[in-house]
Amino acid sequence: MIQKTPLKNTLYVLLLALVGAAPLNAQVLTDTFTSLDTTNTWEVYSSAGANDPLVGSGILTEAATVTSAAQRSLLISQGTGFNPFATALDIQLAGLTLNSGGLTTTGSNQFYVLVGLQESDPANLTPSGTYNSGNYIVNPTFYNAAGGGAFAISILANTTGVSLSIADYGSSNSTTSYDLNGLPTDLSITLDGAGGTYSVSVEGTTFTDGGSSTITGSISNFALSASSASKLVLGAINVGTVTSATVATLDSISIIPESNAAGAVSLVCLLLLCVRCRKRR
Repeated sequence: MIQKTPLKNTLYVLLLALVGAAPLNAQVLTDTFTSLDTTNTWEVYSSAGANDPLVGSGILTEAATVTSAAQRSLLISQGTGFNPFATALDIQLAGLTLNSGGLTTTGSNQFYVLVGLQESDPANLTPSGTYNSGNYIVNPTFYNAAGGGAFAISILANTTGVSLSIADYGSSNSTTSYDLNGLPTDLSITLDGAGGTYSVSVEGTTFTDGGSSTITGSISNFALSASSASKLVLGAINVGTVTSATVATLDSISIIPESNAAGAVSLVCLLLLCVRCRKRR
């Protein structure tokens, strides 16, 4: 009989060994959501009508709960080493779901992953500090001051279909949208700040233009110094008023500095596959 738990533990040990030599200003994060660590790893935020992010049966759930615009549930890293200008980042999201039923044509369910820094963050980056946790959303208003910026990848679903959106915020702002043939289950993202490029690959669907599973592009506006702090955010939000409040779930996330990723990505994929198989049994 295969012993799954010892295998998982062994993979964790090997992963830590592979990424242990990451640059000091780069951060490694792997979370399979067997619990929600709000002491060292995450800060939770929810708007007045929404629920805080929660974990159950190894799955993260973020629920806006009510249908009014901008209701949101956010998971914000306590760590500040997620800076793609210090070293390129590989971000893996597995087991994503997003509700998309019963929406008006003017509203969307949105799930997003964001890296960046609010303008007020350099003064105090702690959860009890001066920055507003609830402003870590995909909106350029909160990232345009000196020292701030953000890059976000969003999945949006409404009655007209599903799209993937790239938000590139800094001294200027841009948003680029790509139509999808359905909701993706997994996202594989590479952000190379120094090289000025990004790539996003989807699983479970394809892009409608050409049927590819991967898009690439340039990071044109988002810019941080290599020594700057940068947070990671996972969010679910109502974009406009919706008929069905946004609910997103996720099985796991891993972020690995690319300088260590060559040996670790395959191992992470194996680890996440192991965990997902156990969760879906």
